[in-house]
Amino acid sequence: MPKFRFEFIESTAQPAIQVDMENLDAAKAEAKRAAKEAMLDGIVEGVDPTSWVTRIYDEAGIWSPRSDSRTLWPRPKLSDKPTNRPMSPA
Repeated sequence: MPKFRFEFIESTAQPAIQVDMENLDAAKAEAKRAAKEAMLDGIVEGVDPTSWVTRIYDEAGIWSPRSDSRTLWPRPKLSDKPTNRPMSPA
């Protein structure tokens, strides 16, 4: 199995970990899961995790696109926002 290095950059840099994963997709899924868990823990502790980043590197040291608060919880589109207009009668 290929090795991947995960770096968690929160309010301070955390030690990187090395993990054997089946492939890059599995590594991305695990990074996303771990980042969500860390962010939720941060929220419970009263910390704003919106700037936290998780980076994934393969064995060659090539960086994969990051997982951060924008990719974990995308902002709603303008059309998804609720309105204060009353519903029209049926």
